[in-house]
This record gives sequence, structure tokens and C-alpha cells, in this order.
Amino acid sequence: MAFLNGIVEYLVKNGVMEPKVIFAAPFNHQHELGVAGVFGDELSEQIIQCIRFVNKNAGIAATKMMNGCGFALSALEKPASLC
Repeated sequence: MAFLNGIVEYLVKNGVMEPKVIFAAPFNHQHELGVAGVFGDELSEQIIQCIRFVNKNAGIAATKMMNGCGFALSALEKPASLC
């Protein structure tokens, strides 16, 4: 449970998470293989899929928030207005 809490804390702090992070420090302190060593291959893949789902939703939410505030999606456009 501590491992999963670490993932949640990371996501709260950073907003998104690259799946490779859960194979390295600090996630490899419980087992040198990180998530795979703690949960095995099948559960590890499910956890990675959950992380990807969260990342995707975070991107959608950020895009909607930016559009709602009048920010341009293209880097070539200047923002129309700020919230």
C-alpha cells in the first residue's frame, strides 16, 4: 500500500508521471526492480495503464482549462486573453 501511496503523492505533486519513474528511485527502495518487483508483471502492467489513464486525463483537463481561459493551443498564436 505504501508503494501505491507513493504513486498518488507523486501525481498530486507533479500532475503527471512517466511510467518509467516507478522502476527507479524512490520507487525501487522496496525492491530493486521497482513496481515489477513489488507487484509482479501482471499487476505492474495494470498500474502502468492506470498511470497512463491519469496522464491522459490530466492532459485533457489542462487543455480544457487553457481553452476556457482563452489561451491559444498553437505556440505560434498569442493568447487572446487571460482569466
